Amino acid sequence: MIKRAKDRFRHTRGGLVVSVVGVMMLAGALVALASHPSSSGFLIDGTVEDPGAVGFADDSGNTKELGPINSNTTKLGVINTDALPTLGTSNPNGQVDLVNVWFDTKTSANPDFPADPTAPENIDWLYFAWERDSTHGSGVIAIELQQQAAPAACDYTADPADLIANCNPWANRSAGDLLLIWDQVGNDIEISVRTFDGTSWGAPDVLNEHEADAALNEDTSRGEAVIDLATIFPTGSDACLSIANVIPGTITGNSDNADYKDTVLAPIADVLSISNCGSVVVKKVTDPASDPEDFGFTSVIDLGDGNTDNPSFSLDTDSSDATLNDEITISNVLSGNGYSVTETVPVSGWDLSGVTCTVPDGSGGTQTASGFSLTGSTASFDVNSDETVTCTFTNVKRGSVKIVKVADPEDDQDFEFETTNPDTDTPIDDGTGDDLTDFLLDDDGEVTILSDNKTFTGLKPGSYTVDESAVTGWDLTGLTCVDTDTGGTASTGSTTTGVASIELDPGETVTCTYTNSSLHKVIMLVCHTGTGELVASSWDEGDTVTGGAITSIDATGLAAWASTYGVSATDLEAAVCALSGFTDLSHDTHEYVVTIPGHPS
Repeated sequence: MIKRAKDRFRHTRGGLVVSVVGVMMLAGALVALASHPSSSGFLIDGTVEDPGAVGFADDSGNTKELGPINSNTTKLGVINTDALPTLGTSNPNGQVDLVNVWFDTKTSANPDFPADPTAPENIDWLYFAWERDSTHGSGVIAIELQQQAAPAACDYTADPADLIANCNPWANRSAGDLLLIWDQVGNDIEISVRTFDGTSWGAPDVLNEHEADAALNEDTSRGEAVIDLATIFPTGSDACLSIANVIPGTITGNSDNADYKDTVLAPIADVLSISNCGSVVVKKVTDPASDPEDFGFTSVIDLGDGNTDNPSFSLDTDSSDATLNDEITISNVLSGNGYSVTETVPVSGWDLSGVTCTVPDGSGGTQTASGFSLTGSTASFDVNSDETVTCTFTNVKRGSVKIVKVADPEDDQDFEFETTNPDTDTPIDDGTGDDLTDFLLDDDGEVTILSDNKTFTGLKPGSYTVDESAVTGWDLTGLTCVDTDTGGTASTGSTTTGVASIELDPGETVTCTYTNSSLHKVIMLVCHTGTGELVASSWDEGDTVTGGAITSIDATGLAAWASTYGVSATDLEAAVCALSGFTDLSHDTHEYVVTIPGHPS
């Protein structure tokens, strides 16, 4: 006969006792339906093992295998203090000889949430299963969960002789460690947990049908169970426990005087992560990738084990900064909802361009963390047991644009420029909230009224244009743009259109230089006091000015002219030069500037 699922549970000390018909069953495995375990994602029906569980094989049959020596100092309650050698080789009886063990963990949605807002949103489950050599077993199965890793000498890939001489796998047992017990007596399965107080194991706490589920296969050679981790970990707002050493085996009973019969010695904790706390990793990413700017953060995070809640910290991406890193790991985070990390903004010259909070998806990738939301620069999220939430804050640095004016020759001519953002067809915004209006530059050698350059700072990365208006009598003979970030898209300029197309990358400065040449020939005319001759600079044969051709030319500078004519510079002071054709020549100065239209200088 098959007992109905509701008849399979009887309560002892408030705990779970699964009644098993065993070999009298006609239809194979029992199906235990408990309210929470049924939603765990594991099917506890005696079909071992559940898909995805990680298995660890153990020697069995007639093979001698490594395990505890049978003595008064290797009993359950005191084996951790046993002096070496603790291990030896033996051939356990088939009824207590384990062939395989399997482990897995999963997180499932809590069916009580959100109807019960005080209930956790998710439940973390531990699955374990076993196979023994015989179909008739009577031994108790014990799984010790230690917070500290096994001693370094317990490298299970080492030669057995080395392990016998140097390894006691239980030596790092400490207060708060757990002992899961599968206790089968007749047709009953009892799942309980015991806690080590630093000296001895506490009394068994038998789990109820909301906290655990267990089943055997038809011939009772295999069994499997699932346990709500929250029910076996210590309760309280300031208690974290993580498992670093897992030791499954069979023992002769559920007391401190029980003997070990078979033990599976394997690096199970290397592939099985069990913890009632999680962690939060905060990463800083900047564009450009390396920058000394410091970014401050605050948080709302509850920490266990006496750590200070709500840590504040700073990050940067400057690899040469030995004080700050580009990420921080916050450990011992108590599982809970509504945690948050906030970047302090604004940071001058930077924009927060993106925030993500992810967790592993179990397939080598990531998925969005549960409860994730973003409000301004605050990322909110939930942390589940044994889960790492990684929040990445990405900031983009603003850049600058510098426009330089070169006039040939220097001149007080004003040159007008217009600036636009092609994406919006509006003037460039420098990040201060003020749009940049048109501006003027000149290159006359002084900056009292106008400068020969203008720099715009605080510009968001993007595509910009600067357009110089045409000026009568001047030709745009050069337009070059230089990007400090050579890895981005190059900025360019066109002398045909007068437009500089600026591709501003994060954190860079683009400098565009406009060179304008005069379309007039400039000639300095000097009247020689002694001879009355007119001396001119930069003259070419055939040049003409109002009144006729310049014929008496010899040198190109005032000092050279004086030397040429054998006179001192003082002799070239103001005088009256009555020269035909230069009726507008000043009579109270010794020099006069004449321009020849249409002739490049």
